[in-house]
Amino acid sequence: MTKFHWKLLILISSILVVIIAIGLFFKILILRQEGYNQSTILYFVGITAMITTLIISFIYQLLGGLNNSISRLIQQVQTMRKGTGDKITESEKWNGLRVLQKNLDDLSNSLEHLKAKEMKLNFHLTHDQLTGLPNKTKLHQKLVALQKEENPPFIIMVDIHGFKVLNDTYGKEAGDYILIEAGRRIESAAPIHFVARVSSDQFCIVTNQIKDKRDAQSLVARIKTVLLNPYNFQREDIRIDIAVGISKCDTDDVESSLTRATIALFSSKSKGRGQVEFYVPAMSEHQTEKMRIENKLHQAVANKEIYLEYQPKVSLISGKTIGVEALARWIDAHLGSVPPNHFIPIAEETGLITTLTRDLLMEACKRAYEWNTRDTFIPISVNLSPILFTLYPELDKFIEEALKESQLNPGLLEIEITEGVLLSKGSVDVLQKICDLGVTISVDDFGTGYSSLGYLKDFPIHTLKIDKSFIQIIRKDKTNRELAESILFLGKKLGLQVVAEGVETKEQLQFLMEKGCDAIQGYYISKPLPLKDLHTFLNEDYKVSV
Repeated sequence: MTKFHWKLLILISSILVVIIAIGLFFKILILRQEGYNQSTILYFVGITAMITTLIISFIYQLLGGLNNSISRLIQQVQTMRKGTGDKITESEKWNGLRVLQKNLDDLSNSLEHLKAKEMKLNFHLTHDQLTGLPNKTKLHQKLVALQKEENPPFIIMVDIHGFKVLNDTYGKEAGDYILIEAGRRIESAAPIHFVARVSSDQFCIVTNQIKDKRDAQSLVARIKTVLLNPYNFQREDIRIDIAVGISKCDTDDVESSLTRATIALFSSKSKGRGQVEFYVPAMSEHQTEKMRIENKLHQAVANKEIYLEYQPKVSLISGKTIGVEALARWIDAHLGSVPPNHFIPIAEETGLITTLTRDLLMEACKRAYEWNTRDTFIPISVNLSPILFTLYPELDKFIEEALKESQLNPGLLEIEITEGVLLSKGSVDVLQKICDLGVTISVDDFGTGYSSLGYLKDFPIHTLKIDKSFIQIIRKDKTNRELAESILFLGKKLGLQVVAEGVETKEQLQFLMEKGCDAIQGYYISKPLPLKDLHTFLNEDYKVSV
């Protein structure tokens, strides 16, 4: 290429790079506002850089090819004008034209290639890479388009319950398979409706082809039917459950409509598995607070902001401390003190319960190891969420790891479960494996669940804990008093230790002593204590007295 052509190439390339750089800058801002993650943005930048390089390369080839063809033609014309040299043959004429045609064809092919790349890039920006379904960007575009039509669309949000735990249990490959298959099943159940994947475990169906709530419920019923069928992955049937939130898009603000559907989804998740909720305005205040907690909880778990306090258990036979229960506590800079019954259910819904339990179990075992190095034998009790028993078939490995790392004697660890665990499929085997480690099992809040008393003889249970709701009005309510007496009698018959929770008065203590209760826990003995105060309590060798 001549010096002129090099200058022309540099000028065109510089202008092109500046234009693309400015466009790229604004596109990145838009992607960030729309919530795309860093890997997607980097992918877009890489594709843009590659396309820019290709364009500059094509310009270079075009200018070089045209320069050679034109130079040859000019040379031949000048030769003819001077009357020197051979005349241009017919063959040479056609060769020159063929070279020129080839360069033009190359340019045309390059432009087609660029167009295909652009289409692929646009597809990736508006579709989920795993399932191939439209993503949140495409969802917004669809909602804006549907709002212009006569019938306001319905927004149906579908969430896979406990997907993070399921993904951790069966592995990412199984999780990806379930997401792909779930998307395919939703499309098959809603063939004329728009289906998108809007987050890791959430899908959204948007449609103006249904008239009212009854039609929406009918569509949701079809979707539930196909989603709840087993997912066969590597010859193993995996089952999921879902929650559904529905809202009508009757406002010009697309984001507000999506938020209302999400609020309805949160409401359905809070009411248990398989629930379907239509948005009503009263949900907003409660669910907004819940969403604030969820957003903060992710950071709190990652930064280990949730800590333990310890409540002693005292024997009514010896009067001495015979155990300590570890209780999760969370104080957020903006939310203040968040009660466990607020953040634990959210941790279960989001899958954060796995990481949270692992961290707190490890912390509890390490602290118990420390206070049991002085010729004492004071076990620590740790609560495990029922969802872990449902989705973690190797939960015993989870506990064994904590025992090994903390060097805690297994006999000093007690796992507290709720009655719901006794109804879970396969829980007998899991509990037996935990007991085989040397760990003891306690049923917490006994009497408040739905389990049959007959289940107790089939499970490796060591302790029953009477729920505080029976204890706190034990003198005033005859029914509660009789229930407490029945649990005490049952525990004795089965050879189990019985512990009463929530003991706050001397009157309650006297009743429990008269009925032969083994141990108590509650504010009459001590409130939950920070670790430093617990050490003081243990060093004082507290004894209960009536």
